[in-house]
Amino acid sequence: MRLAFTGVGLFVVAFVIHLVWWRIKLPYRQLPTLFKWFLLFFPIGFGALKAFGFWPPTWLLSPATAVVALLYFSLTITYVITYSALEADSPTLSLMRWISQKPDGATEADLESFMASRPFFQARLKALDVDGMTVRREGRVYLNGQPSLFFRVIISWRALYGSIDKGG
Repeated sequence: MRLAFTGVGLFVVAFVIHLVWWRIKLPYRQLPTLFKWFLLFFPIGFGALKAFGFWPPTWLLSPATAVVALLYFSLTITYVITYSALEADSPTLSLMRWISQKPDGATEADLESFMASRPFFQARLKALDVDGMTVRREGRVYLNGQPSLFFRVIISWRALYGSIDKGG
């Protein structure tokens, strides 16, 4: 269990520092910077653990270190892949957020005006209808039920991370 806590703990510390850093100033090339940061943090974090006596020096070249590294880098790769999908403006999330702000629903004219300012909205709106996330009644589009857990997690992450101009 100590190995799991160590791997996850190192990742969480790197993630929190990344979050603070990104809130202060976004790097020009976010994805490469993010990946380099997480790669660089691993030896720094291990050095800190060793310096403060939380990681026995005899374990440094042991399988325990390999287990922690595998966990840390698995979490890192998963996060970097997820980040790349979320860093840009998401037409679907923008549309869902916009529709959710319309308690009386959105007319076709409203949708056309909103979609004209963003690419690919017709395809996204059709996908939302096909997936059952929206429903059309009397010329208006409404959210169909409550958003899924996955959608709510993504929206919470975006709220924590901060908004992106023109959607997201």
